[in-house]
Amino acid sequence: MTGVQTCALPILLTAARGFLSGTSSATKSYFCGGSTGSVSSIVDAVSFSSGTVADITDLSAARSHVAATNSAQKMYTFGGRATVLSNLIDVMPFATETVAAGSSNLEAARAGAAAASSSVCAYCVGGEDVSKTLNTAESINFATDTVMKGGYLSVARKNLSGSQG
Repeated sequence: MTGVQTCALPILLTAARGFLSGTSSATKSYFCGGSTGSVSSIVDAVSFSSGTVADITDLSAARSHVAATNSAQKMYTFGGRATVLSNLIDVMPFATETVAAGSSNLEAARAGAAAASSSVCAYCVGGEDVSKTLNTAESINFATDTVMKGGYLSVARKNLSGSQG
């Protein structure tokens, strides 16, 4: 068969860390944040074509328990935990692989949320704040970078995983 990608294993990230999040572009997977004993801002990229791993940039602030998803052109990371919970939204265009703090933040600081996306927007759902597990959802519109609160999970949940579509 031609044009079939293979999965090159093992892949060793540039630093061993837990509580990180990941998403993919058409050509790479990206793994961001996490904890190495202290919180990390590392964004590693894994090339599908070569299997190489590189520390390409940093999140705008070090944090673990971030949620990540993407549009066709950009990676979005939501919230997380450092010494306090975060409401940051970071945006990284795949073309430049440079992270910048988004023009909007989440209304609710949260860690351990899930992120998923459609062709129009990214969603950040669930997670936890300082006192409880959350069932709320927020979204960011890709065209306007506007954050909207709305929608609820049927049951409050944390430490979730998401997807893109």
